[in-house]
Amino acid sequence: MNLTDYLEIFRRRWPLLLALPLLAGMISLAAGLAQPKRYAVTGSTIVSRGVTDQASTAGVTWAREDTVAQDLPTIISSAIFARDVADELAAQGRSADQATVQRALHAVSDGKIVRITATADNPELAAAIVQSAIQLLQRNGLRYWGDPTWTPTQPGVNIRPLDPPGTPVPVPTTREIALDAALRAAVGLIVALGLVAGLEARGRG
Repeated sequence: MNLTDYLEIFRRRWPLLLALPLLAGMISLAAGLAQPKRYAVTGSTIVSRGVTDQASTAGVTWAREDTVAQDLPTIISSAIFARDVADELAAQGRSADQATVQRALHAVSDGKIVRITATADNPELAAAIVQSAIQLLQRNGLRYWGDPTWTPTQPGVNIRPLDPPGTPVPVPTTREIALDAALRAAVGLIVALGLVAGLEARGRG
């Protein structure tokens, strides 16, 4: 088939070639924009060796620092930690149950740096969850690892805030919604091309 043949096919089938991708893209865009607004807030911490004294064996060795940082995402996503955060929020007069907090919290580690993110319907609540999570880690330290030697004054590990909870970011962002709509429109175009090819083959047969 030459270019003239393809142009002729487009002239006859253009409604189908345009309708499917446009419909797929518009449905995706409408669905994305109709989602309830949610906001993500991220703060980061750095893990360093805990301060100890001769009367206490609590503390993190230099070799164990990276392990503690790698464990933190699992600790932060646990039900026990979520319950503590929910209690901390309740003490501040904020309403968020354990299940809500556990769904909201997410963390990733990069060496000794741990980034903590909370996603919630309310940007203030998301920021409060991150701030409370950092404060609890600072206060309770190795208690979350089941270390019996920790104390509130000697938590055994230093969790130092690196970046405070940042500006709330809408989730998904408008750019992400638009990109998803464009990808679905592209899939719609591929489907339309397949349908046109099938119709043309049947017509020639």
